[in-house]
Amino acid sequence: MYNEVYGNLMATFESDKISITELKANFKVNHFSELMDEIIDYFDENIEEIVLDDDFVSKYHLFLYNLVDHEKKGGHLYKMKEVINSHNRAIKKSMNAYTKYDKPKDVIYFKLAQFKNLLKVNDNHLYPRLVQLNEKEDYLVVRFLVDTVKNPDYLFRIFQLHPDYVNIKNQHGYHLFYLLVEYYLSELKDMSEEDIKYYKRIFVMLLESDNFELTPNELNEILIMCDKNELGKDHSNFKDIDFLRDAINQRYKIVHPGFRQTAQDRVGTSPIILPQIKLLTIDGRTDLTNLFTVSIDSSRKAEVSHMLFDDAFSMTVDSVGNYILFVHIPDVDIYIPREGEIENFMRGIGESVYAKDMVTPLLSYNIASQCSLEHGKVKPSLTFMIKIDTKGNVKNIDFYKSLVNVNYNLSTSQANTFMDHNSDEKLNILNPMYELASKLRRKRGERIGNRTKSCVIMDEFNIIADLATASYFNDRNIIFPYKNYKGKRTAVSPIDIAQAEQFIRVNDISEKGREIIDIIFDNKNRVGYDTKNLGNASFKGKPVGNVGNPMREYISLETDRLIKDLIIDKLGNEDFWKERIERDCIEYTETSAKIKELYSMNHR
Repeated sequence: MYNEVYGNLMATFESDKISITELKANFKVNHFSELMDEIIDYFDENIEEIVLDDDFVSKYHLFLYNLVDHEKKGGHLYKMKEVINSHNRAIKKSMNAYTKYDKPKDVIYFKLAQFKNLLKVNDNHLYPRLVQLNEKEDYLVVRFLVDTVKNPDYLFRIFQLHPDYVNIKNQHGYHLFYLLVEYYLSELKDMSEEDIKYYKRIFVMLLESDNFELTPNELNEILIMCDKNELGKDHSNFKDIDFLRDAINQRYKIVHPGFRQTAQDRVGTSPIILPQIKLLTIDGRTDLTNLFTVSIDSSRKAEVSHMLFDDAFSMTVDSVGNYILFVHIPDVDIYIPREGEIENFMRGIGESVYAKDMVTPLLSYNIASQCSLEHGKVKPSLTFMIKIDTKGNVKNIDFYKSLVNVNYNLSTSQANTFMDHNSDEKLNILNPMYELASKLRRKRGERIGNRTKSCVIMDEFNIIADLATASYFNDRNIIFPYKNYKGKRTAVSPIDIAQAEQFIRVNDISEKGREIIDIIFDNKNRVGYDTKNLGNASFKGKPVGNVGNPMREYISLETDRLIKDLIIDKLGNEDFWKERIERDCIEYTETSAKIKELYSMNHR
């Protein structure tokens, strides 16, 4: 009988087409399940002899693979799953003699292992077909977008318009997040860097949603999966597993009601112990206190009693007319212990939120007031010294850990008054500042429009620091978090369209499902941070960063730390920053999008 099974299978392998009717006739059975049972019995009895026949094994693997493509009946597909499971049990039984009883590993052992890997390929090919049999259509659509289209912007749009989808489950009651984690961990060692980054973005995107819910048991199971996958694995994947674990630990509770607090509240009732500032000396810092320095901030409402100043400007002109611009920002890094409790909170919320019904500052006032560049006080700062020629071209940029003493904290209206009336000799510097800012704005192809003179100075001096810094890092191929933006609308890939059309046709998707998929054709592009410079459409495709907002945006604080470590202090810890900046880009892209959603919700 078993020789007949072998002969019938080999005859099938040589056929150009798979015909279930012919198969059943060859095996002299009436039902597909009887045919599969004979194959199961044959493999159970002869597994060690079978694996030594390379020609048979490779052809049998292709036979199963093609059979999955050919079959559409649910019962047949489930029976093929039973066949694969049975083969795996037979392999495990044979390999136990080697693993349990220390039998020397010979050619049979390695052939068994090879066949096991081929069966895994068949099983992975079969899995999506089985899922489709009983899956709810909305889950199928989401998994199609996640697994096949693989565009984070599409997914963000779907979850934005259908927030309940972040908690979608399969027919067995498993949460989308759980299943994605399971897949990610099982395939991690074979994934490309781009795929790893993609799944990290999806994890953070889901965790950032206010609607996201996992039971304590589900969370615990996921963390256990992370722990198990670290045991005996290649060390190169540890950081990618740690990323997932950290994202869950640091973010899951923060996005839920009751956890949007100030940093002061976040650390509980015990007072925050700030590091003592011992840097107010010339040692280790460039003394720029002799520069005439001003800050310009938008006018605040009268009832806001506490003013915070997060940037300041100085400027001189050299003998040939080049502008030497100094952009000073608070050195927030020295106030925030790295990897401490306060930083974890800052990383969790991403940036300050000041919306209608929600006020969540990135820094508590206690800390922010010490960072603030208040006039008349010597403050540790990070200074960007930018040399710009008479036509508005940046010639070079230098970075300094500095000491500054702001002479005036001006409101925009005060600055405009001083420029128009020249009532203070030192403040005449505001007029050449505006002259430079105007050149920079025209260089960018922007009109002045209705912007006041002081607002143009504020805008352009911060922008030029972002542009000049990003260009510095890009030109030298040093790791950097680029602020990429493709434009108001992203063209949909023809491949995405073709895949969507095929998916709709093969799965007989309903009108509702088609409407959901059509959302990807109406994708609204968003700002995204990446270690690759993909250009920023708002700045004609030039590289741009985010360096001037460390009191309000976490990515800015990280960028400033990067500048200090690699450029100013020359610590040589670029490997550390490569991993860290990638994480920051992934997390901040999703956090920033979430913050903008909160703004829009609270301003309706």
